[in-house]
Amino acid sequence: MSADNQALLSGAIRFLQQLLKEASTEIRKIVRWGEQWPNANVGIVTGAESDIIVLDSDSSDALWELESKNAKLPETLTACTGKGVHVYFKYPGRHVFNSVGKIGDKLDIRGDRGYVVAPPSLHVSGSQYRWTSAQGTALAPCPLWLINAIAEPKKSSTPRPTGSTIANGTRNDTLFSMACAMRSWGATTEAVTAALKIDNEARCDPPLDTDEVLSIVGSAMRYEQSAPGANKDSRGLRAHKLRSWRTARG
Repeated sequence: MSADNQALLSGAIRFLQQLLKEASTEIRKIVRWGEQWPNANVGIVTGAESDIIVLDSDSSDALWELESKNAKLPETLTACTGKGVHVYFKYPGRHVFNSVGKIGDKLDIRGDRGYVVAPPSLHVSGSQYRWTSAQGTALAPCPLWLINAIAEPKKSSTPRPTGSTIANGTRNDTLFSMACAMRSWGATTEAVTAALKIDNEARCDPPLDTDEVLSIVGSAMRYEQSAPGANKDSRGLRAHKLRSWRTARG
């Protein structure tokens, strides 16, 4: 990649990250953004700021299993995603941590400092996000059993090493480097995926979406290792490309 293209890519990444920080409920501003970027996807901030949390399910079986173990989810605002469903609830009035797979396989939670892609955005698969709940459906309170399931786990008495948090802006590069390192040690795709999911949830602030973690693993497992003495910057550039593409597409 040329120096000009690299600078352009870095600038685009910073620009997109800044847009996430500037989320707004001002109608005029939102309309202006729509006119300025007519092909952009739509994102909704979750947590106390928007007074909503979202259950993100990538599997109907996983959602059915969750309900069978607890209780049927109340009727609420729902949306079909590229490979699953987003179930919206009112913010419960207490901090809700973002989590990946904590309440069940292929079941994620988006709470404080998180966000979801919303209709009519396009998924990377080409499918369009769409609302599936009836028009006028009200946002239901989050069931108590679900609130308890996603509650913050008891903190370990062992302090976390200083600097272990992976901050926003470095998450993709860090996880990509970890995946490449594990691959060089002979780790399988399954082992790399499991490790990255754990680190993503425990260290990334905020955690990445499951789809993005899986894409990072896929890129790392296809990545051609550099020969001794070769330019190692390609690893970071590849991760930057991935982050820019995933952010731009939703």
